Amino acid sequence: MDAKKIIEESFKQYAGATLQSRALVDVRDCLKPSARQILYCLYTDKFVHEKQFQKTLKSVGSLSRMYIHGKNYCRG
Repeated sequence: MDAKKIIEESFKQYAGATLQSRALVDVRDCLKPSARQILYCLYTDKFVHEKQFQKTLKSVGSLSRMYIHGKNYCRG
């Protein structure tokens, strides 16, 4: 196998895995993984509808601890 074929096959596998893990909506809850992580972080930080209004900046600050393209976790 020459190098061009190997690179082409590897890229196809990577692109397929990326599409499946990041870009496609999950049929179970109709959310992308990044949207699910954002909602989970908002929930763990108690940004829920039954609480008093909070400024947008507080929720943005809460989400800034999660870097979507690196480690995907929320500190609890």
